[in-house]
Amino acid sequence: MNSRTFAITLFAALAMTVQVPAHAGEIQFTPLTVPNQVQDGGSAINDLGVAVGIYQGANGAYGFVSTPPYSNKSSTTVAAAGIPHTNLWGINLEGTVTGNSIDTSGVYHGTVSRPPYSTVTLFDAPDACSSDSNPACSGHGTVAFGINTEGMFTGYAADATGHRHGFVAQQ
Repeated sequence: MNSRTFAITLFAALAMTVQVPAHAGEIQFTPLTVPNQVQDGGSAINDLGVAVGIYQGANGAYGFVSTPPYSNKSSTTVAAAGIPHTNLWGINLEGTVTGNSIDTSGVYHGTVSRPPYSTVTLFDAPDACSSDSNPACSGHGTVAFGINTEGMFTGYAADATGHRHGFVAQQ
């Protein structure tokens, strides 16, 4: 196959996979309302409609869990004690959430919390850069993402060079 034939074949393949975006009127949007926030964003939702995300407050960024109708009264803040930044990236049917918290040195630590979200467990995956005394660890560490009904979750551990290693874990 010459380069021209390859280019035409590639273009044809890409053209067949292009999807037409939906018009805003075809999708129903419901705002996530978090109390005392400057800005917020959703990151995951489970089959019961419970959503998780991140909001920026006056003193840091925090995770939130919000149940329908997604109002101020249906949102719960999830934050690790003494940690200025918590992101939530996953939630399962039992309401267990996963994410990461970023400490004052900029090091990422995996995060797991269960309802009523009063306790947040921080963890560091093997091979993750996790030392607050090592400046190379800032911006690196452990992040947990999706979680299933068995409590298994995925994520990555980043070493001091930023090289990421994926993992599956269970608490």
